[in-house]
Amino acid sequence: MVLPRHFTCASCNLRYDEPKDAFAWAERKKILAAFILKKKPDVLATQEGWKPQLYELLKLIQNEYQIADAHRDYRDKKMYPALFVRKDWDILHTTDRWLSETPTIMGSTSFGSQWPKLACFAQLQHRDSSQPIVTSSFHLDNVSSAARPQQAQVLLRQLPLIYPKANNIFIMGDANDLKNAASIQQFLNNGFLDPFEGQEDFITFHDFGKLEHGARIDYIFYRSQNYIATNTFVDYRLEKFYSDHYYLSTDFILTQ
Repeated sequence: MVLPRHFTCASCNLRYDEPKDAFAWAERKKILAAFILKKKPDVLATQEGWKPQLYELLKLIQNEYQIADAHRDYRDKKMYPALFVRKDWDILHTTDRWLSETPTIMGSTSFGSQWPKLACFAQLQHRDSSQPIVTSSFHLDNVSSAARPQQAQVLLRQLPLIYPKANNIFIMGDANDLKNAASIQQFLNNGFLDPFEGQEDFITFHDFGKLEHGARIDYIFYRSQNYIATNTFVDYRLEKFYSDHYYLSTDFILTQ
């Protein structure tokens, strides 16, 4: 078995293209693209992007990145989690699951969720390796606290159905919940680790610099027989905002 020796997973909620925002997407996408090309994560999970946003961002980073969406039938005015993957990785498989009682039905909602919420999945293999990893980008409901744990359960139940033999799984996204919430416990109780566990409280949602509104609601989880997490990072900028969320990332190092 040959796995990549190290790689970086990152996550960032893009903030949908709201014309009323003081910080317009037309400028934010340029700032974010430059930052991505500087940091060079192997896999970047995004949330809340409309299809035009995703492809506008892709156009700016397409020399180094591809998007894992070959499976997807986009619909207008729906926000999609996405996975951007460096071009030295092959995308072996991709799929979506709606976080509802009918996860294969597009746009389906359950559990009192205000909005249809989605997780996307991709099986990736580095071109210098012979074994794949599994990645996911997810977004839980921002209104119903009762829906979020059940949406997390759907994601976790779907994983072994889609990838029954996966040993190295990396899940990134916007949970819209604090670290002690039931939704987060769903991941931890299913054997996933939080690389930021034990660190002092920090924020990932900042409402375009309004830190009094801030909270940590974005996460990277992993379950692996082969990797340990190191070099956690959160981009605490106070200007030149690319989103109302901060980018966060973790490096993963092969142990065996």
